[in-house]
Amino acid sequence: ALQKEQKHLSESNDDANVKSYNELLAERVAQNWSRPPSARAGMVAVFNIDMLPNGQVIGVTLAKSSGNYAFDNAAEQAIRKVERFVEIKDVPIDVFERSFRHFQFSFNPEDLRQ
Repeated sequence: ALQKEQKHLSESNDDANVKSYNELLAERVAQNWSRPPSARAGMVAVFNIDMLPNGQVIGVTLAKSSGNYAFDNAAEQAIRKVERFVEIKDVPIDVFERSFRHFQFSFNPEDLRQ
């Protein structure tokens, strides 16, 4: 029972760490984003991202379009400009493999007009 409890606590901690790293990734992408004039609030583009354990982005593909080519393209370029999410190297390898080797990233900036 103690081992089950420790495993559950460890997984809960891993989930919290994944969430904070996802937020950090979103912040890094947003810093590199050039907002196109046609971008509006509520637009979301979803990307599949492939990453190495050192944080290097090796693949970015659009999984779900926002419906606006300029928005999608600007978001993809912002992800590619980051090149390497250096903070990922601090993630335990089992958590990296489960959550960051291949993952979906929703780009949904908060600074858009209605």
